Amino acid sequence: MRDSGTASANDVPGSGSEACSTSMSYHAGNIADELLRAVDGDTAYHVSGALDVMLGVADRTGLEPLCSKRRGDLLAALANVEFAVLRIFRLEDQNEVRRSLAAFRTVVECWNEDAHPSARVKIDHERRLRLRWLQNACFNISIIEELAARAAERRASAVGKLKQLGFANG
Repeated sequence: MRDSGTASANDVPGSGSEACSTSMSYHAGNIADELLRAVDGDTAYHVSGALDVMLGVADRTGLEPLCSKRRGDLLAALANVEFAVLRIFRLEDQNEVRRSLAAFRTVVECWNEDAHPSARVKIDHERRLRLRWLQNACFNISIIEELAARAAERRASAVGKLKQLGFANG
């Protein structure tokens, strides 16, 4: 089930007063929040959402330097979600998933607080393609899951109506 709530920087571990204060902190918090939600369920939807935030910010402005605390939160969330992500893919796709997760991890690791404040992390073309592949693959799985859930709801409703009319046993 999807949570329509919005993520905030206060919803992620380590986001209190000791957290970094860069403008990227909010976006990094949203990404970490999506990854944490992915572990708890609706993995495909939330991983796609995390990648949407990261790629969207990278496309619009580049990834400004991020403090080590927030970067550590992201890396921990990414490590926690890896098994859940692998579980939703077929065995023959798992090597590509691993390469895409490694690209995600590399981008987060390069999100360096020691960079000059005007520096922006640029995601190279190959990593961008891997991240986009994972985002699209997760999004497609999410759509299939939603279609299946809607079909099950329609079936249950139809069976319920038939039972009310006395056409079904038990």
